[in-house]
Amino acid sequence: SGTLSTAAIVTQSEMIEHSFYQGLNLWQAMFLHAVTWAGPENLRHSTMGKLFTLWLVTLPWGIRKLFPVNSFSANWKTRARKKPNEQDATKSVQIRVGTEIERKELKIINRMYQIKKWQYVFYKHVILHGLNISVALP
Repeated sequence: SGTLSTAAIVTQSEMIEHSFYQGLNLWQAMFLHAVTWAGPENLRHSTMGKLFTLWLVTLPWGIRKLFPVNSFSANWKTRARKKPNEQDATKSVQIRVGTEIERKELKIINRMYQIKKWQYVFYKHVILHGLNISVALP
């Protein structure tokens, strides 16, 4: 994780957000060990015990709002400036840079950020939650 452009920097807010996900990864690893081989035998063989630990491993999402949220799309889009008589300034526009080479590089970086966003969506909904549920259910 991190920036895709050599000119970009990682902000403190992004680092705090990353710390949430690092903690989440550690929490998930502990859950997977507990319900597969390292936990007490009655937990490993109990559906109710596995469902309880599934609930526990999902709890950190309840405090997600306490951590900064940095939008992936902010890396490839910017808000249009509102003109004095314009009602809605939410139209997204591509970020522009000077030379033709810079514009081509930016197109590639923008596409990479879009791919990175969908990797995150896949990670969260399929890998993280899907793996946890498949391990907890018989």
